[in-house]
Formats: sequence, C-alpha cells, structure tokens
Amino acid sequence: MKFQKIILMAVCLPLVGCAWFHPKVKPIVPIKDTQFVATGRVVAPTLLEKGGRVAMIPFTAGSDVEATQELDRISLMMVRGLADTLNNEPSKKIIFSPEEDETDFIITGHITQLSQPSKFKEWIFRNHKIILSIDGKMVDAHTKQTVLVFSDLKSAQYKKVKYEALGQIIGQDIAKFILSVSTHP
Repeated sequence: MKFQKIILMAVCLPLVGCAWFHPKVKPIVPIKDTQFVATGRVVAPTLLEKGGRVAMIPFTAGSDVEATQELDRISLMMVRGLADTLNNEPSKKIIFSPEEDETDFIITGHITQLSQPSKFKEWIFRNHKIILSIDGKMVDAHTKQTVLVFSDLKSAQYKKVKYEALGQIIGQDIAKFILSVSTHP
C-alpha cells in the first residue's frame, strides 16, 4: 500500500507541479486603439516629436492580393488622401513632401485585402460590400528605424463607393493618425 502511494505521488505530483508552477506568460501588449485607423502603435515617439516632412510610397500588393492597374490607382488615391490632409493642417509640424530625397519620414506598406462579393453572393444574398485592408509603417528616412506601425480596414457598398474612394479615405485616416500621435505623444 505504501508503495502504491509513492508511485501515485511520483506520477501525479509532477503533473500538478507543472500546472501550478509554470511560468506566467507575459500578456501581449495591445496596439493602441485609435479613432482614425483600425490599429496603430508608436514605436519611436522621440523621432516623431521633432516633426518633419513625410513621403508616402504607393502601397504594393500583399500576399493574397493580385497586382493590377486598379491596385495602382487605389495606392495613388491613398497618397492623394494623405497629401491633402497633411497639407491642409494648420500646425505644419508634419507636412507632405512628394520628393523622397528631401523627407524625414517614409510611409510604406501593403494592401492586404481587396475583395468584393462573388456574383452568386451578390445576386442571392444581396451582398454588395467591398473591402479594402492595408498594413503599413512609417520609418525614419535617415536611420531607417520604424517610427510607427498601423493597419486599417474599410468597407462600403459596392456600386455606391469605388475602391479608389476607399483608398483616399484610408490615406486621410493615416494622415489623421500621424497628426494625432505627433501632437499628443
């Protein structure tokens, strides 16, 4: 009987001990919720505090998106939305510069989702929603250090709003996000 208790303790004690003493996993720090983009986080606030000129390289196709002329138009409309919003900002702490050589920050990224409903879903389920999703980052042009990262997703009714319009809205939202974090570190 004593031998059985020792065997039982030898088997059960490590199992309980592993569950009881296992190291705590550090929680994942959530990306800051913003009112402009879906998710965004400032990585290097000291670089952003000084302000400067921003250039945006048109976003390229992500892993599940086909590179087409329509995608190029969407990317250019994102640049236009960013430029219009930054150039209309009265503070002028962050301004848009079309020349990459003369900039302090460069925005790059990918279009990760570009979808519309299939004809079957559109006809049967009356689903007319289009979706545009992006992931991007802003890097310091001199040190190549990442300053901030962001992602955004917009959807709209197909035939009422085009992808280019969603792209321009996303560009405006990126600019608003940059302005909000540069004025409130």
